[in-house]
Amino acid sequence: MRKSQLYSIAFGFSLLVLLFFSMLLYNSLTSYSEYSSLVEHTQVVMNNVQKMHSQVIDAETGQRGFLLTKDSIFLEPLLEARSQVPKTIDSLRGLAFENTLESKMIDTLRKVSWEKLQIMEETLNISPFISPDALTLRLKAGKVKMDKFRSIVNTILAEEQLLLVQRAKKKLEFERITPSYFKAIISITAVVSLISFVLLMQELKHRTAAQNLLESKFHSLNRSNAELQQIAYVTSHDLQEPLRKMRIFSDALIIKFEKEIPEEALAILKRVDANAARVRELVADLSSFTSLATPDGKITDVNLSLAISKAQAALSEKMNEKKGSLTIQTSLPIIKGYKQQLEMLFEELINNSIKFSKPEEPLNITIYSEIVSNNGNELLTPDRQYLMINFSDNGIGFESEYANKIFILFQKLHGQSDRYEGKGLGLSLCQRIMANHDGFITAAGGINEGATFTLYFPL
Repeated sequence: MRKSQLYSIAFGFSLLVLLFFSMLLYNSLTSYSEYSSLVEHTQVVMNNVQKMHSQVIDAETGQRGFLLTKDSIFLEPLLEARSQVPKTIDSLRGLAFENTLESKMIDTLRKVSWEKLQIMEETLNISPFISPDALTLRLKAGKVKMDKFRSIVNTILAEEQLLLVQRAKKKLEFERITPSYFKAIISITAVVSLISFVLLMQELKHRTAAQNLLESKFHSLNRSNAELQQIAYVTSHDLQEPLRKMRIFSDALIIKFEKEIPEEALAILKRVDANAARVRELVADLSSFTSLATPDGKITDVNLSLAISKAQAALSEKMNEKKGSLTIQTSLPIIKGYKQQLEMLFEELINNSIKFSKPEEPLNITIYSEIVSNNGNELLTPDRQYLMINFSDNGIGFESEYANKIFILFQKLHGQSDRYEGKGLGLSLCQRIMANHDGFITAAGGINEGATFTLYFPL
């Protein structure tokens, strides 16, 4: 296993561990916050219970003081308890709304405390009118209520104290364990950072190597292109002159010694002359094709209707010989492109239709266009619009299995080389021009059913 793969596995594992400890830390912090709130809640409940207990005790002490001294100053604790105890009870009830047991005990405490305060008030009100024995009995009844009140208070405080101990213990546990999670996360983060740095350096190294390789290939490609351009120049210029002289000399021999040369030799000379002419045309066409490899000129607005009209005018004589017609069914837009190349494109398509027209009937060429999106054609980019131009004729057509073969350089379909003129370069030029415009060309047809060439220009 390569080091980069091991580092990647270690990086992924470290991330999982980091995620695991992050979840533990989050749960720990959440639990710590929760138990801190619960501890505070328990302390508030206990403080309120103790406060109410003190209020009732003070009220009872004030009652006894008043009964002994008849001084109304001792009634103040009772009056205060009368107003404050219900508020304290309501506060406790609000704090215990989620605890059913606490709620029941506080409801009982409310009832007992209210009964105790009622007995104290009634005792004070009737004390001047009853005997000492009757007063003693009422004080004993008040003591029973007070004992019950104290019992309930002690029970609540005991329960709350137990909860306080449990919650404080849990709070302390999470308080102790949280720093450990922090340390673990910091350590794992350091490991992840280190692995990330190593992976980043490796990726940078690989990209640098790839960039250097790409630049090397780019320079090699530039050298190859320069060499090809030199070859194309030699082909288009230096080879033309020997071919021209071959034709001149062969023509001179034919003209000067036509009567003296045997017929067989004369036929050979004429064949040499014809082949020299053909080679010269091939060289010129090859030069045209190689010149399209690096588009010359600027991209401008091109009126496609005018480009087709210009191409048609250039081939008007041949069209007239075929009694041909060209119909543009839809208006063609103005697009960005290389003007001369687009004119050459339509000229080659029209010339192709002329070459492979049926000898017994007039040539009809039909052109229409529309804006399309990716219509299932794998050559087209999804979610992008194209200008589609259909170029159809009623010529001899071709077998559908050759739809891609006809675009190959110098490729002529079987059985057509002797009957129809052409060097198999025109449609290759069309494909190159479409590639220069980031577009595509496809072909469809059938024997004696004509041919349809579809052009796709990206918008």
